[in-house]
Amino acid sequence: MRIVTHVLGAGCLLTLATPAMAELRFCNETDVNASIAIGYLAGDKWTSEGWWTAQPGQCVTTVDAPQPQAFYYWHAVNEVGEFASEAYFFCAVDDVFTIIGDEDCEARGHNRLGFNEVQIGADGAREVRLTADLAPKPVALRKTVEPEPEAEVAAAPEPKPAEPEPEPKPQTAAQPVPQPSFTLTKDVAVADLLSSTPLDFPGIKSALKGEWMREGGSQTTVVAANRFEDFEDGTVTAAGDWRLAATCPGHGGQGPAIVIRYDENPGESLCMVLEQIGDTGFTMFDPASEQRVTYTR
Repeated sequence: MRIVTHVLGAGCLLTLATPAMAELRFCNETDVNASIAIGYLAGDKWTSEGWWTAQPGQCVTTVDAPQPQAFYYWHAVNEVGEFASEAYFFCAVDDVFTIIGDEDCEARGHNRLGFNEVQIGADGAREVRLTADLAPKPVALRKTVEPEPEAEVAAAPEPKPAEPEPEPKPQTAAQPVPQPSFTLTKDVAVADLLSSTPLDFPGIKSALKGEWMREGGSQTTVVAANRFEDFEDGTVTAAGDWRLAATCPGHGGQGPAIVIRYDENPGESLCMVLEQIGDTGFTMFDPASEQRVTYTR
């Protein structure tokens, strides 16, 4: 996935002989690739663009040009999920995009995503570090925060004659959504690994190790801790790295997923949803090509 970054400015446009230079860059301090999209004000239209890709430990400059804006907005994801975002909404899609307008995203076939705000410094430069604990920094003269919709309160029923007024029902607190865990919490059967809560990543990883035969072909794959090799008639035809992820980015939260990167093309990765796993086989689904593949012992 690519990282996309764009800057948003909300201020008065001044007539200058030489427009001010703006530089905005993102540094990925996680251990997986991150993808970035940005939003900004172009004339009188909010505009969003994506995606730029930053590898682990890499910094990517997304804006380096004359810009009159002081404020920009950004949204970032990696192979595990989304970075925290604020209530500045822009339109986006999974592929490379430039979208004019921030209204009616779903009606136009786009996703509606929350973005974070960032202000370009007095020296015209700003660096954002992509970490799990990145805190929002609200400032004045920015894109208006869209308020959360207020819950509709049902009108209280009028009491019936000679009948006691019904007691109000207690409100049930919303239950938190369980998050994937990378810590082995309990022993479960191999067939139950994909339904464990939280997801038993160490158990899934252990179950995938070994030698497998691709169904409907002659390919054999040997899976180790973080590596794999494909064989045809005893000859290595491909090799690379693999890791587990909670989902494939942009595909409806399906998961868990296997992220594959081949040695001959390290700049690209393939994400496959792990649909089934057992003692004698497993099945993966590619949401991009909608193809399914099964391996057996």
